[in-house]
Amino acid sequence: MQTFIDWLLTTNPQRRIRLQLTGVATLLMLACVAVLNLLARFSGTQPLAIYVWTFFALGGLVVFFLLIRSGYSERWQDPSLALIQISYAIAANAVAYALAGEGRGVVPSILAVILMFSMFGLLVRQIIIVSLFALLSFGSAVAYVVWHSQGSNAWSLEVANTVMILIVLSGGTFLTSRLQHLREGLNTQKKELEAALEHIHQIALFDELTGLMNRRSMNELLAQECLRSDRNGRTFTVALLDIDHFKKINDSYGHRAGDIALKRFAETAEQTIRATDHIARWGGEEFLLVLPETEPPSCVMNCLNRVRERITAIEINHEGQQFSFTVSIGFSTRRDNEMIEHTIDRADQALYSAKQNGRDRVVAG
Repeated sequence: MQTFIDWLLTTNPQRRIRLQLTGVATLLMLACVAVLNLLARFSGTQPLAIYVWTFFALGGLVVFFLLIRSGYSERWQDPSLALIQISYAIAANAVAYALAGEGRGVVPSILAVILMFSMFGLLVRQIIIVSLFALLSFGSAVAYVVWHSQGSNAWSLEVANTVMILIVLSGGTFLTSRLQHLREGLNTQKKELEAALEHIHQIALFDELTGLMNRRSMNELLAQECLRSDRNGRTFTVALLDIDHFKKINDSYGHRAGDIALKRFAETAEQTIRATDHIARWGGEEFLLVLPETEPPSCVMNCLNRVRERITAIEINHEGQQFSFTVSIGFSTRRDNEMIEHTIDRADQALYSAKQNGRDRVVAG
């Protein structure tokens, strides 16, 4: 049974949804066909006219189903053919109104169901077009009935039916506009929520001032690097970088100047290191750099000295004052199966040694 359903509706998720909606429309049309044939049986309508109408009403739905099932409709702007299907159903019901004889008063209720169905597939602009089309179609059907009716009450009955059709169309248009407004509100709230979640994600993982990873993100990355290193036997280096005399920058030029210095430091460091390296703001004016798959210590020293020289070359102009700064660096290469905290401690001791021995230098730990 499931195999047959998959064959009938396909396994393509989007196409399957469209076919399911078309199936609901088909059931509505079948109900309309059944009602009209039942009314025609008791109202003396010509059977041939009913048969022709039934053929075209159901035949159109078969065409829509095949267009969607084959994927041909995906070439068009609306692959579900919602506007065309609903317009076709309205036209068929308008003809049904003209053929239904004395029982045509039930047709507006079928129109209401069609419009209710259209609320979920059409925009407000489209539902207005559909309503105008329905008004034109049923207006023509009413005119046809009045022209061929006999008796003094023909006009009064058709006026009542016309009023009912207008009420159905007005109500359908209003409800669709309200539903569209609610959908737009929900979409706006969804976008705002996504933006808020993205902002929270950025705050949780990245430093707001420099845009670098924060301490939490770096700890997660260090854990992954340790696992990778233990697995493939290739070690990595951890370096601690600390801006020299940062408090003096804040005291002399203001905290705004200190923020600029931190951002310039982050930008320069990121541009200098390899794409496979990672740097994070570790705390205050201190940064932690990870160099995966470390080469010999001399290469690490050259890389870090290059970072140090680029930092030293930074010149900042702030409110008419110009200043520069230096950086001290301590690094250590992780030993086999060493806890990462011990590796960082050795880098920290090397950084302390760099500070004690005059700053603006790189020391191995």
